[in-house]
This record gives sequence, structure tokens and C-alpha cells, in this order.
Amino acid sequence: MTNSPPSNVKLLPGEPARVLASGIDSLVLAIDVRWISKAFIGEIDVLKLKAQISHEDEPGLLAPKDDPDNPWHFLVKPHGKSGYAWMLSSKEFTLKIGDWTEPGSRPSVMAEIRSESLWHLSPRGCVDRICALLEAAGGEIDIVKVSRADLCCDVLLPSEQFTEQLRASLVTRAHYLANHEHRGVFSGLSIGKSRMSARLYDKPIEIAASSGKVWMFDIWGLDEIPEGCRIVRVEFQARREAIKSLGIN
Repeated sequence: MTNSPPSNVKLLPGEPARVLASGIDSLVLAIDVRWISKAFIGEIDVLKLKAQISHEDEPGLLAPKDDPDNPWHFLVKPHGKSGYAWMLSSKEFTLKIGDWTEPGSRPSVMAEIRSESLWHLSPRGCVDRICALLEAAGGEIDIVKVSRADLCCDVLLPSEQFTEQLRASLVTRAHYLANHEHRGVFSGLSIGKSRMSARLYDKPIEIAASSGKVWMFDIWGLDEIPEGCRIVRVEFQARREAIKSLGIN
């Protein structure tokens, strides 16, 4: 997959559609770690205590050994989450870290990589950075598994091709199917809810209404939406069960 913008984003006469970008928009990793050194765990535990006292997130910093000039700036939350003792958050990604030193039935670390990092650094670059940071923190990585991945493709197409009439053309075994509107305008479809689901939606509408990810226009190589066109994101969300059934570990 690539996120490189095309050199010409205006549809040619008779051209049905054009792919503007494709990639991974959301990635959650389950990482098993053996903590060889507990120094970093001690540091974030102190920061968590300070956050509990001040009722504000406490800043921290961690630099990978092979790239000390590119440290990770993060905030330690005053609470853990989902059974994990420490929660470290940044614009790049969020780490939930368990308070056990050896891999067990649950992953030692859950890493949720943010969309902007995935598009600008690449999924591989993000995974490598997280692994390097965990190693710098005193961890020995046992295995990295994909817990969830959102795969997407952004398509420029004529407006008349993206209407609620698409629902009549769907072939699916999913029990859940829903139309979506924004201020009376058809904005997309959702298909399925469980381990594998899909969405087709007007990405610029979603950006304006909720996510605010205006930097996607740079990825697309656009300043604005061409007249008479829409940019539709086709997105598949695969959770751990679906990923494992596909033979991906």
C-alpha cells in the first residue's frame, strides 16, 4: 500500500474514479515484553502518583538508544485502563502497560497508533519506533501481534455515483447494515459490527463533522474537493479474531 498523492487528481472525461490514497488508518498492537530493567516502570509509577495528586497528566520523555535525538514526549495519566496499570499518551500513539514483568495470558503492552502517525511515518516505521522505545525502557520484546487494523482506500468519484441507492446493490452476510446522513445528505454505509466490519463514507464530511483531520488533503494532494466529485473512504476494520482466522499473527 502507498499513501503517495497522485500528480493529477482531477478526473479525466469518462474516467469513473481514481484512488487518491490507500493504507492503514488505525493499528492496535498487542506486545509481550520481558522487563529486564524496572527503572522506567519506576519512573512512570512516580509520574502517575504525581498526576493523581495534581489531577493533571504528568509529562515524561523517553529516547530510543539508536536515535537519541528523536525522543518520545508523552503524558502519564493519573489512572490505568482496562486492567493496565499505566497509560502513556502522545500525539503519535498511546501505550497501556501492565504491572507484570513476564509475558502472561494478557499482552504486556497494548499500543494504539494514531492515524496521522500511520500516514506520515508508515505502519512499519511506527511499529519499529514503538519497539525501539520499549527496548530503551528496559524491555525485551517477545512477540508483537496485530490486535486490530483498519485498512482503507480513498476514492475520488463523481457525486452521482455515491448515493443511498448503493444499498440495493450490496451483497453481504452481515446482520447489521445502516445508512448514514449528515444534515440531510447521504454520507455513507456501515456493514457488520463484530470481528470484521466495513464502512463506506464521505471522508471530507467526516473530517468537517468530527475528526478534524484536514491534513488528509495533503495526503490526497488536494486543496479542495473537485466540483461535482466526492471522496469516499472504503474501510475494513479487522479485529484480532478475524486477523487470526486469515492466518496473520
